[in-house]
Amino acid sequence: MSKKIKVVLVDDQNLCRSGLCELLANCYGFSVLGATGTLDGLRELLGEEPDLLIMDLRMKPMDGLAMLAQIRKEGFTTPAVVLTMSDSDADLANAIRAGVRGYLLKDMAPEDVVDAIRRVAAGELVVAPAMTIKMIEMLRGEQP
Repeated sequence: MSKKIKVVLVDDQNLCRSGLCELLANCYGFSVLGATGTLDGLRELLGEEPDLLIMDLRMKPMDGLAMLAQIRKEGFTTPAVVLTMSDSDADLANAIRAGVRGYLLKDMAPEDVVDAIRRVAAGELVVAPAMTIKMIEMLRGEQP
């Protein structure tokens, strides 16, 4: 039996946290260690030694990238995936600069999100297909 991918979910919206938690809990190969919408909650869950963080980008009072930067300063190195509604090229660029391993959109099909999370856990860098052209245009110095 292969090792389960231990994940922590970070989203400030209860419905999104619950839905993603249920989706992953019902998929073979995942263990959801917990879900939170706060920095303090994330710090607590990091003690469970997750393999992967799945984080929303735009949260209140602290956005996902600020939260990620803070835990990095504190020495936590758990790889992170952004799961967001934002298809902004600036958000994509900032997330990649922050070192995220994946940039996924909440309007993706559930099975595509699960597949992308598995690929990130296996070491790949994964960007939502809808964001790929924006990433290429940014690298070329073009505006989308």
